[in-house]
Amino acid sequence: MPPRLKSHERDLDLSDGLKLRLRPVRPEDKESLIDLVERMSPEDVRMRFHESTGTLSDSMAERLANVDQHHETAFVLVERDHADKAEIFGVVRVITDPKGEKGEYSVMVRSDMQGLGLGKYLMEQIIDHGRGRGIKDIVGEVTRANVSMLTLCDELGFTRRKSPNDLATVEVHLRL
Repeated sequence: MPPRLKSHERDLDLSDGLKLRLRPVRPEDKESLIDLVERMSPEDVRMRFHESTGTLSDSMAERLANVDQHHETAFVLVERDHADKAEIFGVVRVITDPKGEKGEYSVMVRSDMQGLGLGKYLMEQIIDHGRGRGIKDIVGEVTRANVSMLTLCDELGFTRRKSPNDLATVEVHLRL
Protein backbone atom coordinates (compact mmCIF):
# COMPACT_ATOMS: atom_id res chain seq x y z
CA MET A 1 0.00 0.00 0.00
CA PRO A 2 1.44 3.40 -0.93
CA PRO A 3 2.57 5.38 2.16
CA ARG A 4 0.31 8.30 1.19
CA LEU A 5 -2.69 6.00 1.60
CA LYS A 6 -1.50 4.25 4.77
CA SER A 7 -1.43 7.66 6.47
CA HIS A 8 -5.17 8.01 5.80
CA GLU A 9 -6.16 4.98 7.87
CA ARG A 10 -8.45 6.12 10.67
CA ASP A 11 -10.47 4.56 13.46
CA LEU A 12 -14.04 5.59 14.10
CA ASP A 13 -16.12 4.57 17.12
CA LEU A 14 -19.90 4.76 16.75
CA SER A 15 -22.15 5.53 19.69
CA ASP A 16 -23.62 2.01 19.57
CA GLY A 17 -20.17 0.52 20.26
CA LEU A 18 -19.34 -0.49 16.68
CA LYS A 19 -15.64 0.11 16.00
CA LEU A 20 -14.84 0.92 12.38
CA ARG A 21 -11.66 1.49 10.44
CA LEU A 22 -11.27 3.60 7.33
CA ARG A 23 -8.66 2.04 5.07
CA PRO A 24 -7.77 1.97 1.38
CA VAL A 25 -9.72 -0.49 -0.73
CA ARG A 26 -7.77 -3.63 -1.60
CA PRO A 27 -8.07 -6.20 -4.41
CA GLU A 28 -9.28 -8.77 -1.89
CA ASP A 29 -12.31 -6.54 -1.16
CA LYS A 30 -13.97 -7.61 -4.41
CA GLU A 31 -16.44 -10.05 -2.81
CA SER A 32 -17.21 -7.61 0.03
CA LEU A 33 -18.05 -4.92 -2.52
CA ILE A 34 -20.46 -7.30 -4.24
CA ASP A 35 -22.02 -8.05 -0.84
CA LEU A 36 -22.30 -4.33 -0.06
CA VAL A 37 -24.38 -3.69 -3.17
CA GLU A 38 -26.53 -6.77 -2.54
CA ARG A 39 -27.33 -5.43 0.94
CA MET A 40 -28.39 -2.04 -0.42
CA SER A 41 -32.00 -1.10 -1.04
CA PRO A 42 -32.94 -0.90 -4.74
CA GLU A 43 -33.53 2.86 -4.34
CA ASP A 44 -30.07 3.41 -2.80
CA VAL A 45 -28.45 1.41 -5.62
CA ARG A 46 -30.33 3.48 -8.20
CA MET A 47 -29.21 6.75 -6.59
CA ARG A 48 -25.58 5.63 -6.48
CA PHE A 49 -25.27 4.02 -9.91
CA HIS A 50 -28.05 6.01 -11.66
CA GLU A 51 -29.62 2.71 -12.71
CA SER A 52 -31.62 -0.04 -11.05
CA THR A 53 -29.09 -2.82 -10.99
CA GLY A 54 -29.49 -5.03 -7.92
CA THR A 55 -26.09 -6.61 -8.24
CA LEU A 56 -22.53 -5.66 -8.95
CA SER A 57 -21.01 -7.67 -11.77
CA ASP A 58 -17.84 -9.59 -11.14
CA SER A 59 -15.93 -7.43 -13.62
CA MET A 60 -17.23 -4.17 -12.09
CA ALA A 61 -16.35 -5.37 -8.57
CA GLU A 62 -12.89 -6.28 -9.83
CA ARG A 63 -12.48 -2.79 -11.28
CA LEU A 64 -13.68 -1.09 -8.09
CA ALA A 65 -11.35 -3.17 -5.89
CA ASN A 66 -8.27 -2.59 -8.07
CA VAL A 67 -7.70 1.14 -8.29
CA ASP A 68 -5.34 3.00 -10.57
CA GLN A 69 -3.07 4.52 -7.90
CA HIS A 70 -2.13 7.45 -10.17
CA HIS A 71 -5.65 8.74 -10.79
CA GLU A 72 -7.90 7.10 -8.25
CA THR A 73 -8.22 6.64 -4.50
CA ALA A 74 -10.87 4.62 -2.70
CA PHE A 75 -11.43 4.07 1.00
CA VAL A 76 -13.72 1.58 2.72
CA LEU A 77 -15.21 1.52 6.21
CA VAL A 78 -14.88 -1.92 7.78
CA GLU A 79 -15.19 -3.37 11.26
CA ARG A 80 -11.91 -2.67 13.06
CA ASP A 81 -11.44 -6.18 14.48
CA HIS A 82 -11.85 -7.67 11.01
CA ALA A 83 -10.23 -4.92 8.94
CA ASP A 84 -8.37 -7.34 6.66
CA LYS A 85 -11.42 -9.30 5.49
CA ALA A 86 -14.67 -7.82 6.60
CA GLU A 87 -18.01 -6.60 5.48
CA ILE A 88 -17.92 -3.09 4.07
CA PHE A 89 -20.20 -0.49 5.63
CA GLY A 90 -19.32 2.32 3.23
CA VAL A 91 -17.00 3.26 0.41
CA VAL A 92 -15.80 6.55 -1.06
CA ARG A 93 -13.60 7.21 -4.05
CA VAL A 94 -12.24 10.03 -6.12
CA ILE A 95 -11.04 9.69 -9.71
CA THR A 96 -8.92 12.53 -11.04
CA ASP A 97 -8.40 13.93 -14.48
CA PRO A 98 -5.03 13.28 -16.20
CA LYS A 99 -3.51 16.42 -14.63
CA GLY A 100 -4.68 15.43 -11.15
CA GLU A 101 -6.41 18.78 -10.64
CA LYS A 102 -10.08 17.80 -10.79
CA GLY A 103 -11.57 14.75 -9.11
CA GLU A 104 -14.99 13.18 -9.39
CA TYR A 105 -16.21 11.59 -6.17
CA SER A 106 -18.61 8.78 -5.46
CA VAL A 107 -19.79 7.58 -2.07
CA MET A 108 -22.03 4.79 -0.84
CA VAL A 109 -23.13 3.81 2.67
CA ARG A 110 -24.90 0.53 3.32
CA SER A 111 -28.65 1.18 3.58
CA ASP A 112 -28.97 -0.06 7.17
CA MET A 113 -26.07 2.18 8.28
CA GLN A 114 -27.40 5.43 6.85
CA GLY A 115 -28.27 8.27 9.20
CA LEU A 116 -25.24 7.65 11.46
CA GLY A 117 -22.98 10.26 9.87
CA LEU A 118 -20.91 7.75 7.87
CA GLY A 119 -21.56 9.49 4.54
CA LYS A 120 -20.36 12.80 5.94
CA TYR A 121 -17.34 11.12 7.51
CA LEU A 122 -16.41 9.44 4.21
CA MET A 123 -16.86 12.68 2.27
CA GLU A 124 -14.70 14.62 4.76
CA GLN A 125 -11.97 11.99 4.43
CA ILE A 126 -11.91 12.08 0.63
CA ILE A 127 -11.94 15.91 0.66
CA ASP A 128 -9.00 15.90 3.08
CA HIS A 129 -7.20 13.36 0.91
CA GLY A 130 -7.90 15.47 -2.20
CA ARG A 131 -6.40 18.56 -0.58
CA GLY A 132 -3.33 16.54 0.37
CA ARG A 133 -2.93 15.35 -3.21
CA GLY A 134 -3.24 18.84 -4.64
CA ILE A 135 -6.63 18.31 -6.23
CA LYS A 136 -8.15 21.73 -6.87
CA ASP A 137 -11.79 20.76 -7.46
CA ILE A 138 -14.02 17.86 -6.43
CA VAL A 139 -17.18 17.31 -8.44
CA GLY A 140 -20.02 14.85 -8.53
CA GLU A 141 -23.32 14.09 -10.20
CA VAL A 142 -26.22 13.59 -7.80
CA THR A 143 -29.71 12.45 -8.70
CA ARG A 144 -32.22 15.18 -7.79
CA ALA A 145 -34.16 12.60 -5.77
CA ASN A 146 -31.12 12.03 -3.54
CA VAL A 147 -32.05 14.81 -1.13
CA SER A 148 -29.80 13.52 1.66
CA MET A 149 -26.68 13.66 -0.57
CA LEU A 150 -27.59 17.10 -1.88
CA THR A 151 -28.09 18.32 1.70
CA LEU A 152 -24.74 16.83 2.72
CA CYS A 153 -23.02 18.52 -0.22
CA ASP A 154 -24.57 21.83 0.86
CA GLU A 155 -23.26 21.31 4.42
CA LEU A 156 -19.77 20.58 3.08
CA GLY A 157 -19.71 23.75 0.98
CA PHE A 158 -20.38 22.33 -2.47
CA THR A 159 -22.17 24.51 -4.98
CA ARG A 160 -24.87 23.16 -7.30
CA ARG A 161 -25.76 23.65 -10.92
CA LYS A 162 -28.08 22.00 -13.38
CA SER A 163 -26.55 19.17 -15.30
CA PRO A 164 -26.43 20.00 -19.01
CA ASN A 165 -26.58 16.27 -19.81
CA ASP A 166 -29.42 15.04 -17.59
CA LEU A 167 -32.38 16.95 -16.14
CA ALA A 168 -32.71 14.41 -13.32
CA THR A 169 -29.14 15.12 -12.14
CA VAL A 170 -27.46 17.98 -10.32
CA GLU A 171 -23.75 18.70 -10.66
CA VAL A 172 -22.06 19.53 -7.35
CA HIS A 173 -18.69 21.27 -7.10
CA LEU A 174 -16.26 21.99 -4.30
CA ARG A 175 -13.22 24.22 -4.80
CA LEU A 176 -10.41 23.00 -2.54
